Amino acid sequence: MELTYDCALDIMLYLGDNLKSKNVIYSLQLIKALNMYSEVQVIQSISQLLNSGYISAQVSEGINSTAYNITNITTAGYEFINNH
Repeated sequence: MELTYDCALDIMLYLGDNLKSKNVIYSLQLIKALNMYSEVQVIQSISQLLNSGYISAQVSEGINSTAYNITNITTAGYEFINNH
């Protein structure tokens, strides 16, 4: 799995702007909002951000897909945003 750094940063910035007014951001929302990246790039970046401890999310595994319900940016996630 390859991390697309720009995609990961754009996800974190989007979450920083939008999680304040919402309790959850769905991976499908991110795919639509960040349409300059492929669906695969967004999903892989979300997975890497979750595994790195930058976000909190519930994962739903389907037969051919994975969906994420992102609920929080961690302290490490805010540090990542602030350093970029």
